[in-house]
Amino acid sequence: MNAITKIDYNPAILAAAKSYVGTEEWAGAKSNPAVEQLWLDAGFGNAHKDDVPWCAAFVGAVLAQVGLPNTGKPNARSYLEYGTPVDAEHARPGDIVVFWRGSPSGWQGHVAFFAEWSQNEVYVFGGKQSYAVTRVAYRRHKILGIRSANGIPAAQYPA
Repeated sequence: MNAITKIDYNPAILAAAKSYVGTEEWAGAKSNPAVEQLWLDAGFGNAHKDDVPWCAAFVGAVLAQVGLPNTGKPNARSYLEYGTPVDAEHARPGDIVVFWRGSPSGWQGHVAFFAEWSQNEVYVFGGKQSYAVTRVAYRRHKILGIRSANGIPAAQYPA
């Protein structure tokens, strides 16, 4: 059996995520085609309007841009099973951070890419943050998990 070679995808992931900064939802009935394209780039068969939560579509599109698979699911918490778990003290820019919304044991969540720590917060690049792709801070206690995409061979990760 061949050993899996780990590849450092983090710099490419972070660069790809940053390239979307400023992509935003459009107010009213119109929908931004750039946000709709994220759904398609992430591998979903249909584009959704920009009023549908799209943080997981953003993460999936970024991963696809660097040649990595995603969970194939539109919910943020699906990334809790993606890649390799990372302890907070070992998180690196480009790792995937999953947060809870509503309740830690509920179904709602948010997913984004790790940028850096501050004293009580974590800065991330993500979609659907204030209706756009932005770099924002979340409270550390909202983190459900941190995952690394490094070393995931696309052929071995089920979509």
